[in-house]
Amino acid sequence: MRSSEPSERVEESLAQDLHDHWQDLNGLYNGIQEAELLRTKDIISKSPQHDVRAYGAIGDGATDDYTAINDTLTAATNGGTVVFPIGHYKHGTKLTIPKGVKLKGYSHHFAASDEGSKLEYTGAGFGIQTDDCSILENLTIESNASGVALYGSQAVMRDCTVTAAYGTGGAGTIGVQFSDGQDTAGTPDNPSYYCAMENCRVRSFAIQVKMLRYANGNYIRNGQLHRAADMTNA
Repeated sequence: MRSSEPSERVEESLAQDLHDHWQDLNGLYNGIQEAELLRTKDIISKSPQHDVRAYGAIGDGATDDYTAINDTLTAATNGGTVVFPIGHYKHGTKLTIPKGVKLKGYSHHFAASDEGSKLEYTGAGFGIQTDDCSILENLTIESNASGVALYGSQAVMRDCTVTAAYGTGGAGTIGVQFSDGQDTAGTPDNPSYYCAMENCRVRSFAIQVKMLRYANGNYIRNGQLHRAADMTNA
């Protein structure tokens, strides 16, 4: 009679392979569960990216979120990223973006609403002012005063929409301004050098984009400017 040992060894090997395969599948399943939990659970983080909700922003289109947003900007000083989840964030005071800080939102193309991450400014003058190497990305910025003042060197706006209330035919003053940074004495202080607008849409202001005389080396690539005066130099 032949020995059954080779057959038993094969069966043991197959059993071990099946066990290992099951362990791999189980690990993959657990990984998928964890990923799904991370995707569906409302994650609010202060590090390494600073979620404005972690500092008290509501994003309901009614609450003035200025204090929470400003606290987030302060926490992100020295090169952090401030994240605006999909929502409508109102602020009645100008936001001054620190050097090297990035504001990141979510395009309306990926949102259930047509707004995505929207910042609505209800004050006077410009709603947002940059500094050296500030970045604005994937945001809808609305203001019936003026939108964004690009100050400093190498500030970037990318994939943003800057708008006054749509359909008002130029209710706002200036959409985006490449600034000369003059102080009260008229001396250039922190003009926009080598700043960029990429794939941005600016609409419904009296002037969509204004380039002041000491602004230098800036560029606009792709995008749309429409309604009233498209672009002026001063």
